[in-house]
Amino acid sequence: MTSFNSYKKRREAIVIGPESAPGTVATKQYSYRWLDKGLKPIPGILENESAMGSDVKVNDSAIDVWHSEGPLGGKVTEDGIGWLATGMLNKVTTTTATLDVPVANTPSTATTGGTLAAATYYYVLVAINASGQTTKSNEVSVVTTGSTSTTTITWAAITGATGYRIYRGTSAGAENTYFAVGAVTTFTDTGAAGTGGTPPVSNTATTSQNKHVFSRDQTIARRTLSVWDVRPVSTRLYKSCYMDNLTVKVEVGEKGAWLEATTALKGWKHADVTGVTPAFKVGEKEFTSRQVAVYLADNVAGLSTGKIKPKSITIQMEEGTTVDHSLGETNDDPEFDSAPAEVKGSMVIKYRKTDFEDDYFINKVHALKVVAINGTSKVEWLGTKVRFRELTDSDGRDDIVTQEISFYFEADDANSGKDIEMTVTNDVASYAA
Repeated sequence: MTSFNSYKKRREAIVIGPESAPGTVATKQYSYRWLDKGLKPIPGILENESAMGSDVKVNDSAIDVWHSEGPLGGKVTEDGIGWLATGMLNKVTTTTATLDVPVANTPSTATTGGTLAAATYYYVLVAINASGQTTKSNEVSVVTTGSTSTTTITWAAITGATGYRIYRGTSAGAENTYFAVGAVTTFTDTGAAGTGGTPPVSNTATTSQNKHVFSRDQTIARRTLSVWDVRPVSTRLYKSCYMDNLTVKVEVGEKGAWLEATTALKGWKHADVTGVTPAFKVGEKEFTSRQVAVYLADNVAGLSTGKIKPKSITIQMEEGTTVDHSLGETNDDPEFDSAPAEVKGSMVIKYRKTDFEDDYFINKVHALKVVAINGTSKVEWLGTKVRFRELTDSDGRDDIVTQEISFYFEADDANSGKDIEMTVTNDVASYAA
């Protein structure tokens, strides 16, 4: 027995890392900022109830098998969410990140101050940095009258962009003249000649960040994690930990809210090991409710202009596991069998129109995207075939009516059978084991 002074729970730390094979201790380690942790060893205790001429039910017991399980949760961080994703989505592809494609707002027009003739004008724009240009934005158009008109286009700033090019044309999809501007978010077209050229077809505006795309691949084995539970008195190492689920959620309150993630783990019996020193990333970014946006549209192409305003959003990825013990299991290393994978979620939104219930009644397919952005770091969840499963109005007699919409991510044959893709943009070089 070891004696030690009492301490606060927050002095305990969690370190995780992806294993190259189940039970092989991870070499890469990430120190996790936790809000909830409960991973613990669970012995399988047999009780001997053989009758021995007594009214006492149990006369002996023994520990036969072991496994570990428990929750882990905390705020979503720019690096940490990727390490958790390795345990739920088993394929990750890493490339150099590029600037986001800008989104053009509906333009306005004035009948004086320019030389634009009466016509319909079409516009797209691209963002620029030292490396190149993004692909084109959504197309917008505006009708002018008279012969002295101007048009004004606005857009939201793209982080990292040093300037923009606005392309103009007189027919849809045929923009062939551009105007270069600096790091601004508005442009007024007075009818100047501009420079001849068409929008780029590939995004060459690379950045110093990396883009990691996580998805499922049934030809690849599920990734397991090593988890170190660092306590003042000892360090417990849990190997071969499978994630039953990964849930991300944000619900706006009076003070706003943090975007948080939770999971449930199952693994082998712990081993007491030499202590590790957690090394937390200084300045690692987190995400608040104002940095989270939700987009819903009929298809992926419409997402850029499909922003909605829910009060909360939850996405839950699941691939539950059951412990599979075998005879002669002497090393406390059971196997784990996985249930079918599924992704579902819910959101609460004010009841302002019947669109959601109309779509629910016809089982309409949607594209859904949730994006969290903090500076140059970004996390995105994308489903290309999402259907509503349940829609419920709030009941409070004196409350503003809201609708809780439950939805399900289905495998999309048009997108390689994927149900969900998760993209993390940060400065991590690789999430490989």
